[in-house]
Amino acid sequence: MMDDCKLQEQTHRYLSRHFGWLNREADCTAAQPFLPLMLISAWDVRVQTPITAHLERCRACRADLRRLAGLGLSEADLMQAAKRLAGQTDAVQSLSPAAQAVVETIAVRSNSGVVTTAQFVEGQEVLQVRAVRPSGGWVSGRMRAAAGLAAAIVIMAALLWMRMPQATALDVNQFYQSLKRVENISVRTLDSPHQTLLQQIWVSQPLGLRLFLSEHRKVLCRTDVNRQIWQDDQGNITVVPSLAAVPEVLLPPWGLLPFGDITLLPPEYNWRRQESPDSDVHVYELSWVETLADGRRLEKLWRGHLDRHTHLPLTIEWYERWSDDRPYQLMLTMEISYPDSQAVRQAALDSGLGTGGDF
Repeated sequence: MMDDCKLQEQTHRYLSRHFGWLNREADCTAAQPFLPLMLISAWDVRVQTPITAHLERCRACRADLRRLAGLGLSEADLMQAAKRLAGQTDAVQSLSPAAQAVVETIAVRSNSGVVTTAQFVEGQEVLQVRAVRPSGGWVSGRMRAAAGLAAAIVIMAALLWMRMPQATALDVNQFYQSLKRVENISVRTLDSPHQTLLQQIWVSQPLGLRLFLSEHRKVLCRTDVNRQIWQDDQGNITVVPSLAAVPEVLLPPWGLLPFGDITLLPPEYNWRRQESPDSDVHVYELSWVETLADGRRLEKLWRGHLDRHTHLPLTIEWYERWSDDRPYQLMLTMEISYPDSQAVRQAALDSGLGTGGDF
């Protein structure tokens, strides 16, 4: 194990290499040497960097990261893999044949075509990320990150690492991850133009309870006894196995995000932090464009009011507009709370889909 001073020094050097890609075009070749190092727990990057920004937008690089994670390599082996992906062809001779094959496959893979640039927004400690599409004058190169950077860059990265709280530098992947840790949750979804309640869900992971309530149906899922109870708006009740067609809204991320998995994010999206009058709440926006079958472009915006300590959402707003010369229209509002297990159990009882003996 490295002593603390050596670990801190190497961590700062590693982070400086990430930020060495500020204001530069980062493609797969730039990101590949970092992939094995991202699997070293001591070097967990808690802030968004130009490299993690590329990774969020590039499915090919995320797939490479999953392949490396599946190898279960030691820290020393991951270091060797990183050297190979940085261009040192004889670096992985100590790895198993299977691991060598995976690393070599990644090393020779063609660039996906996803190119990103990242820079800091003036006056804010958050990155502005832009996806760059290849054009006629764009040339794909196999440029490798330099092994050493100027001392000034190292100092800058070290200061960023130490002074940027995780919530300030929250990136979209960290928000996805924070939701995966939730045990109990309740979500009320309202039709914002009419201020009417559309649906409510209650979930308790420890109890194995999932409850969906709307005007037209009720669904109670019990994973502990492998049972679902469905009731339609006529009062008709159907009982099916709990593993059969669980409504997607009852599964993480519970409809709180526009894309159920970060790998489904479109190549071009914008994730930014906005000013908030409440110091305990951070406001983030995720915007993207959907092209419909008839060719029209629908612009969408997701705004999350997040607890600055837990990164968990308190309120989420969903907006849409047809063109950038019109204001966004608020479509839905979601009110989120985090009850204890007993409150979820009581909601299941109050739904009328179970009896006291069931719980």
